[in-house]
Amino acid sequence: SFTTTDTIYLSSPANEAINQNVHLELDWASLFGSEKYQVELDTSDFFNSTELRINETTNSYFYHSQLLFGQKYYWRVRASNINDTSVWSEIRNFTTKDTIILVSPSDGAINQNVYLELDWATLTGCSEYEWEIDTSVNLNSGLNQNGITTNTYFYVSNLHYNTTYFWRVRGRHAADTSGWSEIRTFTTHNSINLTSPSNGATNISIAPLLDYGSSVGNLGYFCEIDTSQNFNSDIYQLLESNAGVSQVNASGLLYGTTYYWRAATRNAVDTSGWSNIWSFTTAYELTDAPILLSPADESVNIPYTSTSVQWNASTGADTYQYQYSADDNFETGIHSFVTSMLSGTFSGLYPHTTYYWRVRGANANGYSPWSQIWEFQTESANLTPPVLVSPINNSDNINPDNVLIDWNSVFGASGYIYEITEDETFISGVVTQMIAETEKEIIGLAYQTQYFWRVKSTDSEVESDWSEVWNFTTAALSLNTPILTSPADNSIDLDFNLVTIDWENVSGASAYIYEYSTDVNFVANVITDIVPTSVFNITGLLPDTEYFWRIKATNSTLESDWSETWSFKTIIDNLDTPVLTSPVNNSVNLNFDFITLDWEVVSNASTYTYELSLDENFSDIIETDNVLNTNIGISDLTPDTQYFWHVKALYETIESDWSEVWNFITEIDVKIIDELHSEIRVYPNPNNGRFKIEGNNIQKVIVMDVAGKLVYENRNSQLEYDIDISKLNSGIYFIEAIILDKRIYRKIVVSE
Repeated sequence: SFTTTDTIYLSSPANEAINQNVHLELDWASLFGSEKYQVELDTSDFFNSTELRINETTNSYFYHSQLLFGQKYYWRVRASNINDTSVWSEIRNFTTKDTIILVSPSDGAINQNVYLELDWATLTGCSEYEWEIDTSVNLNSGLNQNGITTNTYFYVSNLHYNTTYFWRVRGRHAADTSGWSEIRTFTTHNSINLTSPSNGATNISIAPLLDYGSSVGNLGYFCEIDTSQNFNSDIYQLLESNAGVSQVNASGLLYGTTYYWRAATRNAVDTSGWSNIWSFTTAYELTDAPILLSPADESVNIPYTSTSVQWNASTGADTYQYQYSADDNFETGIHSFVTSMLSGTFSGLYPHTTYYWRVRGANANGYSPWSQIWEFQTESANLTPPVLVSPINNSDNINPDNVLIDWNSVFGASGYIYEITEDETFISGVVTQMIAETEKEIIGLAYQTQYFWRVKSTDSEVESDWSEVWNFTTAALSLNTPILTSPADNSIDLDFNLVTIDWENVSGASAYIYEYSTDVNFVANVITDIVPTSVFNITGLLPDTEYFWRIKATNSTLESDWSETWSFKTIIDNLDTPVLTSPVNNSVNLNFDFITLDWEVVSNASTYTYELSLDENFSDIIETDNVLNTNIGISDLTPDTQYFWHVKALYETIESDWSEVWNFITEIDVKIIDELHSEIRVYPNPNNGRFKIEGNNIQKVIVMDVAGKLVYENRNSQLEYDIDISKLNSGIYFIEAIILDKRIYRKIVVSE
């Protein structure tokens, strides 16, 4: 013997739970074998009040929404199947939330903007929130603002400056309204802060930018500037800037004068207090140029490692710009420095070089005129022999047509003398030249010959010793490897009747040898010949075939190495006829709401064209299109009708023959039955994969995807079906319901 279970165990919320949301999930342990559950929820533990809710579900949970705020609820559950109903579970209770928690601004906050975000915590289950703000703690003054929003925040604007505000929030939904939250306060700021010029600043431009802190929610700013702290002199200025621009340009100020300034802001209903008063003093006008002192004009033998220069002051200058250059017009090679001193240093100069220098004063209002231009000449340096770089000593196989000899620069050198010869003793056949650069291109050397070379540095007065002697040997005479140009490597869809191959000319070549083959290793099927030009037309190729090709240069005695191997593929000349697969030829009783036509892949095809007709000669085509895939879905066909279809493959301009002609017949329309017995209701539609079907005398329900695949089936006769296909992909699905041995069809849309 055995005894069946008769008890449902409740899971959540816990008994006597508090602060529960007004949109709440009731959850219990599933009772295996049960077909559905009945849930009761009430404000009375006798389950007999006007608030009683009775619901049925096939799940082991149920969501309740629009519960009353701050209300105590009682709930219980029982299970049932086709034969029996269990006893009620224990009775649990919970109490819903009734208060919203405010977030920002914090209670008692000060210096708040007059455009401000009020923010509060979400109260789950609310459809909207009601807020109030006022300068009265009773929220009943003439400055009261209030409103309703679906967000958990709201921006209030046009608040008064230096004013304390009180605010609160409550939530509500269609059935109830919560209690008000606590009342918080905040105080708006009274003034803005000045930023720059800093208070007491000196040497300020006579057209300064006055900058002050921004204030959110304003319509603009005012700024007063005057030589009087009372802002009442004859040169008083009132400047304004727009909202979002917390700075203003002053102009027309006097040189060397102290100014006072302050700023305020405003919105549509109020004006802030003035900021603190700050001051600044403008810089003097610069009129006289500095006078140079040392080194004296046209001095010689000045140290090139580090040289000090000096000058007299320029009235009103707080800094000086001094420059030197090897160009007496100061158009190129300028080295510029800034200092607050009356002296400076030039370092890193070049030996035995004439330099020019000058100075000018500067302050916030600009620059003085330049001083006179003086010159000096640096001392000469002891020159060291250059260090050779390339070609590396004892190098061989150097191209004689273009040899670049290279060496390191020598400090103090203004030029270099190089020698190159075939004579290791540098007695005969020496080529010598002086240049300013540290490299020289040598051309016209002999093939397969050893050359010796060396370099010395000079500054027109002194010369260094010779460098080491290096040597290199030029290469034997040869031809460069050809460089292929077209068709580009891995080209496809080339005309098999004519392909033009092209490559760059090779210096010294009188002809070219080409090879092309279907073998990448050029072992089999090789076609080769010699041509006098760097282009050749290949004819007689096979369609849909990959070819490999390469080139070498030649003259009467030499051949170059083979070029790279490139490939190309010729275009196809025909396509196979598609093979139809489904629905099988002569199929009957096919679903007229949706049918998928399917066929096998055709090699090389890029698209397919299908035709659907009411006659086998396709004189009455009802649908045709080009598709990328090997199937197409056809919907909304006519019931009890024979259709004919065929397919052909396409690639570029090439088309295959049409496939065989297949046919199928759609099923008879059995939707039209007695309205009293055939009416079914499907809701919601569209849905997220969870929906219900209701109707009288339903014997069976199945759900299919657009390809006709069965995704759900229930053979039990019910008045209501709760269906969950939410784990499937979104898209269109078809419902088939059997009522009194007749079929009813509906289409549903499942979205994310």
